[in-house]
Amino acid sequence: MKYGAAEATVVYDGHQNEVFGKFGHFSHYSFRGEVKYNAYKVVFKFPAEHVLDGQTYEGEMQIHHQNVEGTEAIISIFLEEQVPNIDGVDFFDELSSDLWETSDDFSLAIPSANLNHMINKQSLKSSIDKSFFHYKGSLTTPPCNEGVEHFVL
Repeated sequence: MKYGAAEATVVYDGHQNEVFGKFGHFSHYSFRGEVKYNAYKVVFKFPAEHVLDGQTYEGEMQIHHQNVEGTEAIISIFLEEQVPNIDGVDFFDELSSDLWETSDDFSLAIPSANLNHMINKQSLKSSIDKSFFHYKGSLTTPPCNEGVEHFVL
């Protein structure tokens, strides 16, 4: 996975928060060889959509990717409340907290949103090294495209 900073736009459509930008990529290896997916959107779901071993989580960050053929892949990372990142600016601190609590639709441009600030890379690498779940499914919001590769960490 190679993620980084990008110009981004935050959109709230009355149901979910989405951050659009060119955040980097990851590669998935299958029987066809390496397939590269580009990250184009991050979606925050509260509560989490996935359940793991009967446990529900406070939230879920879904990093949406697409390859050159148009196939989508989503990496889902469970979110839990924790102490803010003391090494740098936490991504959520880059946004005004009242934006996340509005019921109105809005769009906001951000000069630089860094996907690395949204995730704990050490924890993510540890999760990937241990195990993750993979399945083919669909998007859970319209247009509900099928054939989406889901990776749940």
